[in-house]
Amino acid sequence: MNTIKTLPAADALDSEVQDFKDSPEDWGLPEDLQVLGRHAKGTWERQQRYLAAYAKEPIQARAAAAAGISAEAARLWDRGDVLRFRDRLADARSRFDGRLETLLLDLITATDKPVNPLILMFTVKKWLPAYRDSAQPIDGTARDVLDAITQGTRQRLGQRQA
Repeated sequence: MNTIKTLPAADALDSEVQDFKDSPEDWGLPEDLQVLGRHAKGTWERQQRYLAAYAKEPIQARAAAAAGISAEAARLWDRGDVLRFRDRLADARSRFDGRLETLLLDLITATDKPVNPLILMFTVKKWLPAYRDSAQPIDGTARDVLDAITQGTRQRLGQRQA
């Protein structure tokens, strides 16, 4: 199985993901999950394995394989919000995002290594909203120029065909 290669600093952050040991009470569920159904405890444990894997690599199929479940099970848990799965999945994604941001900032602030310009560009877009494409209002200048060119081209083609 192919895995994503990360920086050596990533190993230090894995402990955060491995500590993915929330309890049902942390999510407003009863301590004894058996009151919710006879399979609730086993479902919780499978979900926890999946969420721990998802927090390391948020790709549904790969997290499911790492947890020993089917990707369809994860989709069903999400669709039915079984045992508050959606909120817990969002928390796992946020753990991944935090881990990724830490790695990225470590890479950028390391003075002894050159920084890939693409990494720098995406980091600037993340932290400085003014650099995001969607944050800037779009004026019609470029579109007006393209429309004028298109219209002029159509007129010339029409004159040639006549």
